[in-house]
Amino acid sequence: MNLSNGCLSLLSFCAVMNKALLGTLVLFSAVAQPLVGQDENKANHWASLVGLKRIVVQVGMFGDTDGSGLTQDPLQTAAELELRRADIPAYPLTDTLDLRRWPVLDVLITLNCDKEHLDGACTYLIAAELYEYVMLARPPGASVFASTWQTRPNFGVVGRENVRRMVQDEVRDMMDRFANAYLAANLKH
Repeated sequence: MNLSNGCLSLLSFCAVMNKALLGTLVLFSAVAQPLVGQDENKANHWASLVGLKRIVVQVGMFGDTDGSGLTQDPLQTAAELELRRADIPAYPLTDTLDLRRWPVLDVLITLNCDKEHLDGACTYLIAAELYEYVMLARPPGASVFASTWQTRPNFGVVGRENVRRMVQDEVRDMMDRFANAYLAANLKH
């Protein structure tokens, strides 16, 4: 636990651990069921990334973002730049037609800063998923907007004064994981 304001009281520590445990259990129950292409290191997981020519990146923030120093624009820019560094053509979502034309890499950030129990600490959850229109085997010709790739979510607790830096680092890490999978999929073909 990274808190620069000193040690937590036992009551605060228990509250932080209860929230972390609850968040972990909720997260585990949500992602524990196997999904097609869920494991980032499997070749079949990379298959959905083969041949992508352009990716729309969309960063969304939820929860207690007020007073945390987090704003959407720098996180959006960080995500796009990290992908461009890996020579992946990444662009912001500019209109709803982009959703039909290009796959969307959705980066979701959830932040909970509980002033009463966390002594200035925040919990965060960051996940990334690639969505695109895919054709269903049944009924023939039907298409749906579905997740075709995802990372394992990152969960942590950090002091409020370090939230901005930590979340930016985690977003960059998520984009790096995506870039590694994208490059692995596209270097083979």
